[in-house]
Amino acid sequence: MAIFPYVIKSETYPQDVGRFLENPKSLQPVPRAAAGQAEAFLDLSLRARGAKELPLPELPPAVKTAVNKHLLEVLEILQNGRFEFAFRTAKEVVAYLKVSCELAADKAAWEADKWKSDLDDEILQKILPRLHGSRTRVGPLLGALGWYLHTGDKTEAMKFFPAPGEELPEKPVQEIIALDKAAAAFPRSFAKLQRMARVVIEEQFVSFIC
Repeated sequence: MAIFPYVIKSETYPQDVGRFLENPKSLQPVPRAAAGQAEAFLDLSLRARGAKELPLPELPPAVKTAVNKHLLEVLEILQNGRFEFAFRTAKEVVAYLKVSCELAADKAAWEADKWKSDLDDEILQKILPRLHGSRTRVGPLLGALGWYLHTGDKTEAMKFFPAPGEELPEKPVQEIIALDKAAAAFPRSFAKLQRMARVVIEEQFVSFIC
């Protein structure tokens, strides 16, 4: 089984490059961590992996239910497009969310809604990087995932795949390009899929690094 590491891809914006060119600065040395920070990081890492006593607590019940629902529905969409993730990815996503909860400055706000931002990061960094292929191969999947991550509606998302006995889907991948990324339930992941959809339409092939 292939192991997919995290992919953290930064975006470069012309205005940022322009500001740098106007006032270039040399790299500054990284300040030394405060005493105990490295030890605290290692301790948290071991607790997140269950490799030390007092492991991190389970996610709050309502968050756990919502996260499980989203992961299972994303998995179902992926499998319909002949991709998938398995136990390792699910475990690492949950561990990341447990750490996020542990480090949240306002746990009530995190439980209420902020967890979605952390799950968004995990979908973007851990699940989407495996997507690549021709328009025929991944176009319907990009549309389905994009629709789901924008609306949370799996039933409508499945309409990007051809129904049994049909050659063409009810919804084409172009439909997600017109959606407002600022209104998406998972905006960073949706924005990436929207960009991949544009590329696959223009070039007939796309990978995550595009």
